[in-house]
Amino acid sequence: LSQGSGALRALEQLLREANRYLNARTPATTNRPLILEIGRYYSRMLGVFGVTDTPDPERYSPFGVGAGVADGAAGGVDAAFAAEPLVECLAAFRDDVRQLAAGGADPQALLKLCDRLRDVELRALGVRLEDRPDLPARWAIVPAAELRVEAEAAEKAAAERGGVREAAQAKEAAVRAMRAVPAGQMFRPEHDARFGRNEPFSQWDEHGVPTHGADGTELSKGARKKAQKAYDKQNANQDS
Repeated sequence: LSQGSGALRALEQLLREANRYLNARTPATTNRPLILEIGRYYSRMLGVFGVTDTPDPERYSPFGVGAGVADGAAGGVDAAFAAEPLVECLAAFRDDVRQLAAGGADPQALLKLCDRLRDVELRALGVRLEDRPDLPARWAIVPAAELRVEAEAAEKAAAERGGVREAAQAKEAAVRAMRAVPAGQMFRPEHDARFGRNEPFSQWDEHGVPTHGADGTELSKGARKKAQKAYDKQNANQDS
């Protein structure tokens, strides 16, 4: 009996602290997943003590035990309170859309806002929202742990895509920089690194095409032909 009364006092203290937390916060700064988890735990403990007959709170919506049940409340949880986080989320989203639209926002800004609702706001409430080409979005109530794993995988994939994109952009920038060098200057020592040469040339003809290697030795006929071909290509790139 003493253990049971101690547990009830602990639950009372938990409820008191939760209320104190809510009173000190605005809806925008409230940690909604934390409050919902406290609600689930509290309801589960009341079930253990036989106060409610809710068999398993995790079977219900993360917006509250029994949310959406016909009689408006289940397991002692008020339906309006249960729906509050979702309503606040959608109301804030609507406010953001109206603000962007009033300012003549670019369509991409609106799409980014929609993505944030899907990937951040709804995911934090335990809702998976999936876009489908030419079909309405599909949604499902999903355990928070599963959504966290999905979010981490999505972030990793996005980072990998970003790395590939950055590498491609760097390669494109290097090509542009190479093409910007005049053909008559491309074989000069100051451009060796840009064109991937390990050794400089020491002499050039009147057009800037190399004739001798770093040690002063005259280039072979094949090497001269290769250099001339690169020179002609650089000229063509700059003319186009």
